[in-house]
Amino acid sequence: MVALKNATKFLSFLGSYNIFMAPLCAVWIVDYAFGHMGNLHVPSLYDGRKGALHWFWDGINWLGVFAWVGGMIMGIPGLVGQYEPEKVSDAAINMYNMGWLLTFFTGIVYLVLLLAKRLKIYPDGFETVPAKWELLHGK
Repeated sequence: MVALKNATKFLSFLGSYNIFMAPLCAVWIVDYAFGHMGNLHVPSLYDGRKGALHWFWDGINWLGVFAWVGGMIMGIPGLVGQYEPEKVSDAAINMYNMGWLLTFFTGIVYLVLLLAKRLKIYPDGFETVPAKWELLHGK
């Protein structure tokens, strides 16, 4: 049986989960609320054809990936500071301590990207429907 030599570092590793999940949650929330205005056409989620509603660019939402990576990078210096405190400043360590809040600001980056490149909200056949909040709910 291998003994755990340093529980602090292990707990720091487990605590770093927020650095990766907060930006992802921010992208999801902004995409739902502002990108698609609360409209999720569930059958379109399973449509894997090129050009489908959620196909984006070759099947990858590069705007979301860019925003997620940008948010994640903001928390990495603090994570390094948890393991090697002498290699980073105190500010970086404090960035780690407020990691969820700091990296959640990724949502603002994603919102700006969405304003520059509007997403298609409705599937084919709904082109004449006005873009309203949760219009597809229950349809």
